[in-house]
Amino acid sequence: MSNTTHLPKPMTRQQVADTLGINPKTLSRFLKKEGIEIEPRALLRPKLVTMIIQKFQGEEDMSD
Repeated sequence: MSNTTHLPKPMTRQQVADTLGINPKTLSRFLKKEGIEIEPRALLRPKLVTMIIQKFQGEEDMSD
Protein backbone atom coordinates (compact mmCIF):
# COMPACT_ATOMS: atom_id res chain seq x y z
CA MET A 1 0.00 0.00 0.00
CA SER A 2 1.51 3.34 -1.04
CA ASN A 3 1.23 6.41 1.14
CA THR A 4 0.47 9.25 -1.28
CA THR A 5 -0.76 11.55 1.48
CA HIS A 6 2.52 11.56 3.41
CA LEU A 7 2.89 14.81 5.31
CA PRO A 8 6.07 16.10 6.92
CA LYS A 9 6.33 16.15 10.68
CA PRO A 10 5.76 19.44 12.55
CA MET A 11 8.63 21.82 11.81
CA THR A 12 10.09 25.06 13.09
CA ARG A 13 10.36 28.09 10.81
CA GLN A 14 14.11 27.47 10.67
CA GLN A 15 13.53 23.91 9.44
CA VAL A 16 11.07 25.08 6.77
CA ALA A 17 13.53 27.76 5.62
CA ASP A 18 16.32 25.16 5.49
CA THR A 19 14.08 22.83 3.46
CA LEU A 20 13.43 25.64 0.97
CA GLY A 21 17.08 26.72 0.96
CA ILE A 22 16.24 30.25 2.07
CA ASN A 23 17.00 32.53 5.01
CA PRO A 24 14.43 32.45 7.85
CA LYS A 25 13.89 36.20 7.37
CA THR A 26 12.93 35.55 3.74
CA LEU A 27 10.43 32.97 4.96
CA SER A 28 9.02 35.45 7.50
CA ARG A 29 8.55 38.09 4.78
CA PHE A 30 6.87 35.52 2.54
CA LEU A 31 4.50 34.45 5.32
CA LYS A 32 3.61 38.07 6.08
CA LYS A 33 2.97 38.78 2.38
CA GLU A 34 0.71 35.71 2.19
CA GLY A 35 -1.16 36.76 5.34
CA ILE A 36 -0.08 33.65 7.23
CA GLU A 37 0.26 34.46 10.92
CA ILE A 38 2.16 32.06 13.16
CA GLU A 39 2.70 32.33 16.89
CA PRO A 40 6.32 32.96 17.88
CA ARG A 41 8.20 29.74 18.67
CA ALA A 42 5.28 27.63 17.46
CA LEU A 43 5.81 24.40 15.58
CA LEU A 44 4.17 24.50 12.17
CA ARG A 45 1.59 21.79 11.58
CA PRO A 46 2.31 19.34 8.73
CA LYS A 47 -0.55 20.63 6.53
CA LEU A 48 0.71 24.20 6.95
CA VAL A 49 4.29 23.16 6.17
CA THR A 50 3.10 21.48 2.96
CA MET A 51 1.03 24.53 1.96
CA ILE A 52 3.92 26.95 2.62
CA ILE A 53 6.36 24.85 0.59
CA GLN A 54 3.92 24.52 -2.33
CA LYS A 55 3.08 28.25 -2.34
CA PHE A 56 6.72 29.29 -2.08
CA GLN A 57 7.82 26.95 -4.86
CA GLY A 58 4.91 28.17 -7.01
CA GLU A 59 6.03 31.79 -6.62
CA GLU A 60 9.62 30.80 -7.29
CA ASP A 61 8.55 29.17 -10.59
CA MET A 62 6.72 32.36 -11.64
CA SER A 63 9.80 34.51 -11.09
CA ASP A 64 11.95 32.47 -13.50
